[in-house]
Amino acid sequence: MIDDISRVKILNALLLDNEEIAVVDPTGRVRPFSHGLEKLVFYETFMDAFKSGAKGYLFVTNRHLPPQAQ
Repeated sequence: MIDDISRVKILNALLLDNEEIAVVDPTGRVRPFSHGLEKLVFYETFMDAFKSGAKGYLFVTNRHLPPQAQ
């Protein structure tokens, strides 16, 4: 489930602008759909993603995210 569907527009715009999006996906569900999207960069932890300097973030989790991630 996507918490805020309006944020999908932001990620789509970043993809169109060829900007990096940091992905943290411990489930492994996103990676199979990322072929051809070289600006999706996968990280092991939220902190690694935040430190990456990416323009956008995609976190796959069933947990509450810290306020700086929202």
